[in-house]
Amino acid sequence: VNFSTHYEAMAAQTISYVNRFQMCNATGGANTISTPSGVQNNDVMLKIVITKDIGLHSTQPGWTRIGTQQNNGLAMSSSIYYRVANNEPASFTMTIGSSAHCVGIVAYRGVDTANPIHLSATPRNLTSDIEVLTNSISTTIADTHIVFLAAFGDDANFTNWTGSPSLTERVDLYTLSGTDASVGIADGYKSGTGSTGTFSVDVGNDDGNSTGYNVALKPAPPSLPNLRVTNLELRRNSSDCSSGT
Repeated sequence: VNFSTHYEAMAAQTISYVNRFQMCNATGGANTISTPSGVQNNDVMLKIVITKDIGLHSTQPGWTRIGTQQNNGLAMSSSIYYRVANNEPASFTMTIGSSAHCVGIVAYRGVDTANPIHLSATPRNLTSDIEVLTNSISTTIADTHIVFLAAFGDDANFTNWTGSPSLTERVDLYTLSGTDASVGIADGYKSGTGSTGTFSVDVGNDDGNSTGYNVALKPAPPSLPNLRVTNLELRRNSSDCSSGT
């Protein structure tokens, strides 16, 4: 039997944005948090929680905290988390203290579910500023997806997301009634390795405390190659045949 083989390598998976959820509430209490529309099993979700106090943020079942809670002065705190989707409900209840707060969730497909977070920069806290900044991270693998999560302690819209790679805004919301909490998220594809540098986003003319998070999502590993057998040829060797009489 003679045959030749041909390997058909599968392309590495590319991380893609799925959808978002965003909400702000001027007072504390129970909130209905919706799973972003279109989320499927093995999608990865990132969540940021912002409160206008320094009360402890609890970690909900199934979510993993990234880093530690950031208390910026006495007036604002924030935390970020990730979760691998697994038969997600349409919504769930989340109770947050007694102060104004915001929640932002973004979902992605094609992320390594075993190790979703390639790198996460030390959060960057500013006081009485009109922008949110991040610290840089230096990726060591290609094809990561960079996510900038912004917490701001005033009522403001986010504009002019800057940095490399270029960013697309996904979340932008603030509380009403002057209760001073805003959430923003933007993301972008990073093809190569190396430093991201600092990211920034403007928040108008309002001064406020802020925290910026810089997270690199790790792409899922390539699928195993397909093995295709070609040019199969069967030959009969006459010396293997016995002759009859």
